Amino acid sequence: MAYLPDQEISLAVMVNHFGGDCAGLMVRDLARISALWVKPESAVGILWSVEGLLSMVWIFSGVGVVIYGIRRKKWLNMIIFGGLATSGGFVSTKGSLPLDHVLIPLGLLALFLGVVFFIKWRHGTAAG
Repeated sequence: MAYLPDQEISLAVMVNHFGGDCAGLMVRDLARISALWVKPESAVGILWSVEGLLSMVWIFSGVGVVIYGIRRKKWLNMIIFGGLATSGGFVSTKGSLPLDHVLIPLGLLALFLGVVFFIKWRHGTAAG
């Protein structure tokens, strides 16, 4: 059973197979579908939710890591942050807090930039 208090919707799902996380995934998917069909009151309601605030924190920290990594030539920071954010995004697909739409692209971008700058640094060091 899932209850969406902001939209005043209750969902009930009956699954005949126990012991797996199939029921939890079905409830989560139905809750996401219901939340998409019920329009929020405003964009402020989305941004001030827990998911919105955590998404903003992750985006600002990702931008900060990329800027710091580019300016200080710290490519390893971008690679570590990208790997952690990407793995956190894949873990959040199974959890109850849907941050995978932010974490996976942000992590892959930071990881890609870190690898590109590492390759550029390696070729610059080997040539010079």
